[in-house]
Amino acid sequence: MAQLYAATGRPPPRFVWVRSPAEATKVLPAKEVVRFDGDWQSVEARIAALASDLRYELRQRTGWQGQAQRARVRESLVSLVKSTMPVSLGLGWCGQHDTDLWQTLARSTGWWWPREDVCVMAERPVAMHVDEDSLPHNDNGPAIAFADGSCAYAWHGTPLTPIASAHDPANPGFHLTLHDLPERARLLVVVNGSVERDGTRRRYGLRVPQWFRHPVEAAAWTYGLEPDQYLQLLRRT
Repeated sequence: MAQLYAATGRPPPRFVWVRSPAEATKVLPAKEVVRFDGDWQSVEARIAALASDLRYELRQRTGWQGQAQRARVRESLVSLVKSTMPVSLGLGWCGQHDTDLWQTLARSTGWWWPREDVCVMAERPVAMHVDEDSLPHNDNGPAIAFADGSCAYAWHGTPLTPIASAHDPANPGFHLTLHDLPERARLLVVVNGSVERDGTRRRYGLRVPQWFRHPVEAAAWTYGLEPDQYLQLLRRT
């Protein structure tokens, strides 16, 4: 990182390490997406230019094969990490680039935010779960988790915002969880009423209309029942 600062003509900054991007919001002031307003000499702008030049060279040299899938994975992961942050910090870096100094950074840190006299570096996640397409996903908990306890949920690449959770009356000992989806819909995560051959119970998501606010109401709707009828079920299969 000190070498990147040197490439912009600046001395090494003061480094502050945090356990997660969420914790970085306690160190740096909140701000929206950076607009440089003509000041292209700021350290953020200069490093952004270096990254842009690097991507251009990679495209020219390699053709950037598989760009669409990589972009999909990256966008999904960026959205997921941002969902753990209560406010925006403006321009930050995911650490996931390809060559030279950037490659070293990708192996050594998570997200980082360069400023004129300080650079805040976040530790990498302690847990990360993906599906067969390398998109963030976890049937049984957070898709990404950090050392300070901050985490985020995702369903096949789509970040989930928990709305409500409730005991499943038709499946004692398990919960129904309702999540917000970006596409004006909600996802009801349920546990299968039947036990799998290995003794576990499969979790799966059911897309439901956005007007549902309580998991039991949404679960009843998937069966074509009223909530009071669903509450009387002895067992769900």
